[in-house]
Amino acid sequence: MRPLSVVVHGESGTGKSWFADTAPAPRLILDAEGGSKFTPSQPKVYWDPLTGPPPLNQETVIVLVRDFQTMQYVYQWLNSTQHDFQSVCLDSVTELQKRCKDAIKAMEGSGGFRIQDWGTLLDDMELLIRQFRDLWMHVIKPIPVTVFITTTAMDDKGVYRPHVQGGLKLSLPYFVDIVGYLYTATTDTGTLEHRMLVQNAPGFIAKDRTDKLGYEIVEPNIQTMLDTVFGPAQPDAIGGN
Repeated sequence: MRPLSVVVHGESGTGKSWFADTAPAPRLILDAEGGSKFTPSQPKVYWDPLTGPPPLNQETVIVLVRDFQTMQYVYQWLNSTQHDFQSVCLDSVTELQKRCKDAIKAMEGSGGFRIQDWGTLLDDMELLIRQFRDLWMHVIKPIPVTVFITTTAMDDKGVYRPHVQGGLKLSLPYFVDIVGYLYTATTDTGTLEHRMLVQNAPGFIAKDRTDKLGYEIVEPNIQTMLDTVFGPAQPDAIGGN
């Protein structure tokens, strides 16, 4: 088991959903934005957690997250032993927080969002992040890799950080092993290149708790990151990989 938790933030169109699609299979994509329909992995199997356990022996399983309650159903299944996932990707935390906010407003019945509701929003979102991050600790069916995707936004100090609201913008980077800022750049030959900043730089929130990934990764891939941090994956003791 090679456990790793990652937050990736970046502008729209920089390849965040494609990066999540490189997570170890069988992978679960929790899609709150619809980006999974364009990612390269095939075939894609869709799962509704309200109707039963997740399908087994599938490379990519997708849950379309239309409301925050869906995330709670998903977690209940993942916390059971009825799955074979090696990674789970939340795409995106930015949108999931909006769904959580909608659920809180619906519970209040007034349609508004009160000042005291910000505390509830922070508690609910921090619990969600920690629950999914800690799935690697499950005794029977751990999920080693968790990827959290967000958009990016400049704060009032001119720093680009994961785009979430309230206190979560400060706590989210502390919950994970790696925070990467994903962007695109044009090379000297005119080709487009994906790059991920994984060390704090002026104006950007990034980090690498492992201290093994260097300053920046060109064409980042989760499998390659795992090999860099832990070494190449070893075959299982009894047959198979």
